[in-house]
Amino acid sequence: MELVYLYARHLGKGIENTGINFSKNFEVTYDLANLRISIQRRKVTEERKKLFGKNIEDISVIVGKNGAGKSTIMRLLGLTRIEYLDYFGFLDEKDIHSWFAVYHLRDNEFIIEGSYSPILKGNFANANGDETESKYGIMSIYCISFRYDLDRKSNEPSLFTDITQMEASGSSAYDERFKDIFLLFFGNPAGVSWFDDYTPTQRILGNNDSRLRRVVSDRSSLTSIMRYLLRTQDDENDYSKRIGNLPGAAIRLELRRHQGFRGFDRIDVSSSEEITKRTDFSKEIAQKIYLSRDIVPLWSYDGTNGYSGFSHKKHFILAYLEDLVYEYIEEYTNNTGDDDYSQAIKPFAISDELEYEKRKVFLNEHLYEVCTEGYFAEVVEKLETIPAKYFLANNILEIPLRKEKECSVPEIIGLLDENEHDKYYSYIKLRNKEFLHCIFTGMSSGEAHFIDVLSSVDGALENWKYNNKADENYGKTCVLLMDEPDTSFHPEWSRSFIKNLVDYLNSKDVPFKFQVIITTHSPLMLSDIPSDSIYCLAKNNEGKHEVKRPAFGFLSGINDLLVDGFFTESVFGQFAEDYANDLIKQIEKMENAFITGKMDSASDEEEYQKILRRVYVLDEGIVRRSLVNRLERIHYWYRVRTGGSYDKG
Repeated sequence: MELVYLYARHLGKGIENTGINFSKNFEVTYDLANLRISIQRRKVTEERKKLFGKNIEDISVIVGKNGAGKSTIMRLLGLTRIEYLDYFGFLDEKDIHSWFAVYHLRDNEFIIEGSYSPILKGNFANANGDETESKYGIMSIYCISFRYDLDRKSNEPSLFTDITQMEASGSSAYDERFKDIFLLFFGNPAGVSWFDDYTPTQRILGNNDSRLRRVVSDRSSLTSIMRYLLRTQDDENDYSKRIGNLPGAAIRLELRRHQGFRGFDRIDVSSSEEITKRTDFSKEIAQKIYLSRDIVPLWSYDGTNGYSGFSHKKHFILAYLEDLVYEYIEEYTNNTGDDDYSQAIKPFAISDELEYEKRKVFLNEHLYEVCTEGYFAEVVEKLETIPAKYFLANNILEIPLRKEKECSVPEIIGLLDENEHDKYYSYIKLRNKEFLHCIFTGMSSGEAHFIDVLSSVDGALENWKYNNKADENYGKTCVLLMDEPDTSFHPEWSRSFIKNLVDYLNSKDVPFKFQVIITTHSPLMLSDIPSDSIYCLAKNNEGKHEVKRPAFGFLSGINDLLVDGFFTESVFGQFAEDYANDLIKQIEKMENAFITGKMDSASDEEEYQKILRRVYVLDEGIVRRSLVNRLERIHYWYRVRTGGSYDKG
């Protein structure tokens, strides 16, 4: 089972009448004049079929310059229905906005989904030749299964038979065959704060509309990162060993002051007047939280110094609760207009100020109003199981990754993720990440990006298995779409990405196979892909897209891949090439002067030395040696002609 072919009549960005064969097993051609497709089998060796291992059907790569439409194609295939309509909504003319994708199920069974089905009406006919456009006609989005005669002897395309229209998955008429293939889309975010690129609004959820099932995953959850990092510790073949480092040395939780608390830090204590202001501010907050101006609020003491009534661990937990309570009070007052939020709460007694348990219970009383399931109390319960030695300061908790089993870190991280999905809210929103910030330390930004890519896919796959656990219909093929996953990678990691991805996917215990399609700008990645699975997007002289197959691929050299697969003008940097071209022009001018007898001994000797010095600015290599040889040849023959001595300079 696999994605076989994609045809786009018009998608913007110059993508018009563009077809891509993604299969090594089938060849699809589209006849625009007669509005029909033809499907033929390809002969593939067993060695080629098994190239990427037991879990992977094939890996294909789409390359091309920026703006070639790579991401547009990936979004067309990968976005769920709502996201698709959002992103491609500007193409609202059905006769223009038309495309289709062909998937192979088994034997001679196929699926086609797309927009505006009449572009295939040449295949929609019954045995009498009557058009079935009225039944399978103009639809904004459609999905059908059909049979196709792959063994026909003529070159004429076969008609579609046994046509089944896909119904919504909740319908009693739903055909389970449509669940055999699902698509998982990893869309790498642009990473530029001022660039308004499209970001999917849905996340790791399959859709239940009349299309193939899809999953969108462009962000890692803390849980998926944690799960992936923990697995790397025991995997001797994991990429972290190959790059000589084990990332994620520690997990750090930091308290973050929220809203009104932050004003406390801006009060200057250089004068008695400012000290009084700071004290008054502290008492004001204490009145709101504890209903007593005499209690010391712990939020005002961060780091290793300050109020010493509690250990770092107890201080951390109580300050966390105080911050939540204060924000809850502010939200409550703003939402209800009621300042008397405390009428059901008894003021905290000054005599209990240093009683950890009493203080904790008092603060939790506030939070049960906003979270009836006791979510924040559960977070506190997990924090209390962590040994005190890992609390480095009043506001910092750091646990080595290998020590996570001593603590409840995975459970805490799971709670932080759940809090992001509004599971524990009533009418007041308290985002835990605004108070308790989780980071993974001990890795470079490049390593973090590497982990983010694989953990995003891992998290999406785990959620997919969980969400489909009830009926155990996970599908038989996952079309994994990865849009420029190697952005920000070190060249060595880009070179090893396919190897790492292959190892990862083949290690997954999943009941389906993977067909992987990747977009990239990395020529190093192409060296791991056979040329029959590389698709080069380029614009012709009319600005329309063409899809070409490179002559180079699997184990090809970098220079061949750059020029042939990426449509670069040169394998050299543009600045360096311009510099060299200017030198060549000057050398050619000197050569012409020598040939025509117009060289002047004094002036041309000076020019020769000047050009030679510029040539030696170039680093050692074939270009520099070639230019030096040309200059020395001119210099030598000029000396011979004039009877002077030859000096290499």
